[in-house]
Amino acid sequence: MNKKPAKAANKWQKGAKGGPPGEKPASLKELWPFLKPVIFGLLILLAIVIIANSLSLNLPKLNAKVIDLSLAGNDSLLDRFLEPGLTVLAIMALAVAQLILGSVLAEKVGLNIRKKVAEKISAQSFAYVNDITPGKLLTNLTSDVDAVKTLLSQGFVQIVAALVTFFGAVINLIKLNSQLALPVLAVFPILIIAFMLIFKNIGTFFVQAQEVIDRLNKVINENIVGAAVVRVLSGQNDQAAKFKTENDTSYDLGIKITSAFASLLPIIGAIANIAVIIVVYIGGNKVINGELSLGDYTAFYSYILTLIFPIVIVGFISNFIVRGLAAFGRINQVLVAPVLMPAGTITELPNAKIEIVDVSLKIGEKDVLKDISFDIKPGSRIGILGPTASGKSQLLYLLSGLVSPTTGKITIADKDLADYSPASLYKQLAIVFQDSIMFNTSIRENIRFDEKTTPEQIDKALRVSDLDGFVAKLPEGLDTIVSERGSTLSGGQKQRVTLARALAANPKILLLDDFTARVDIATEKKIFANIQKEYPELTLILVTQKTASVKDFDQILLLMEGELLAKGTHKELMAKSIEYAQIDKSQQSANE
Repeated sequence: MNKKPAKAANKWQKGAKGGPPGEKPASLKELWPFLKPVIFGLLILLAIVIIANSLSLNLPKLNAKVIDLSLAGNDSLLDRFLEPGLTVLAIMALAVAQLILGSVLAEKVGLNIRKKVAEKISAQSFAYVNDITPGKLLTNLTSDVDAVKTLLSQGFVQIVAALVTFFGAVINLIKLNSQLALPVLAVFPILIIAFMLIFKNIGTFFVQAQEVIDRLNKVINENIVGAAVVRVLSGQNDQAAKFKTENDTSYDLGIKITSAFASLLPIIGAIANIAVIIVVYIGGNKVINGELSLGDYTAFYSYILTLIFPIVIVGFISNFIVRGLAAFGRINQVLVAPVLMPAGTITELPNAKIEIVDVSLKIGEKDVLKDISFDIKPGSRIGILGPTASGKSQLLYLLSGLVSPTTGKITIADKDLADYSPASLYKQLAIVFQDSIMFNTSIRENIRFDEKTTPEQIDKALRVSDLDGFVAKLPEGLDTIVSERGSTLSGGQKQRVTLARALAANPKILLLDDFTARVDIATEKKIFANIQKEYPELTLILVTQKTASVKDFDQILLLMEGELLAKGTHKELMAKSIEYAQIDKSQQSANE
């Protein structure tokens, strides 16, 4: 037999332990591909920041000039205040431009990141998305991207501003009086060392904080979606305890992060006070001795405060920077994850001949399917029968290409399933999942996912799904809005809408995952008769637990514990398979 191992297809099918590599804060180098498209805007923003802060650095000198001119008394008020006033107006105008441009660039970067993440997720396997979890991916696309945007709109701008202000203040201090500047500047390395020690491991806290948000999102989503179940089963206390655990973890991490930043404040305060004492003592003596003018002394004192301010800003902005880099590190894990199911290039599906050869599927350490082999003729109807956890749905996922086999080979029209273009394949292969996914829009839009779908195709799909009478009675007909998750529809109605959705695409292969579970026997028979009449060439594959649903099918596959025990028609299996006969007998007894 030809066994073809999947190309690392199940790397993401290892359960919780098979997830992505350990997450860590990203570097600016990793963020660069998203900054490059807006580099011109960033350079303009950088220029605005430098000019604005350079003008701010000139204010103490202008104030010194005003003081000295006022003491001399040989000028007009206009001469004293014109230049400082114009400088302040220019700084305000540049601040507004800085805010607007920074926000626009951050939004562009956020837009590109979300687009790339969405594209990467759509290219990944079904198993990858399940393993990473939708909750984490949702956090990546929302709060993680917002953290990166804040990094750019506030962190980047403020850090550049702080550096310009800090070094500008140092230069001006030295220019004003180098003898006074040196003892003042000597105390600042202590602050730099403190920053390095505190921020050495703080990025880990931010990564952990975002991971807690993932888990909180999951708990909240489960409790909102399953609110009725929680209340009916009186599970509020258990669910509240789960939420409290994650919420307390988030609180503890928040306290750790806040404490780390708070520890900087007394250090900054101590150094600021030491610097002020030096200026007052040494600078005051120089003013008294005539070595330093009162204006220059005032300017020197202002530059000390200017020197401290960017350090304080860096302390607060570091929060945004570390959080933003940690968030992008999580995003980057999704972006750099290998696409383990590369898209094929075949676009045509000439027929629905399907062959499964020695297919096995392993998830984690569990063998879900073991050496399954069978073939399906075009236009035939196949039933996949078996008890719960027999591997029926997983086999359907394999046939649809959502999951790749660990070993073995699946072909359609004599071509490997992996060689087909997913976009083209899913226009000719449709699947109705056991969970009826509904969208908060009209019934029409819930059915028509392809703009090329005609009204005639929709009407035919409604008629075959036995929904035409139901829709005709609605006040708005097909334009009736379905509430969130389809709560205004019954379980059977939702399943029939999803069936109509699949049929409207006019597929060659239709996969139904336990479709009959929420449909009564009479409706089920009517629907299958409609499908056979209206779509005579359609290959239909039905996963079910009921023998009654597949008695007149062309072939029935009996699965148990991941193994194919028997295959044949209902009559053949009743004669040769004890297990099948027992299942049929027990179900008949239950229905009597």
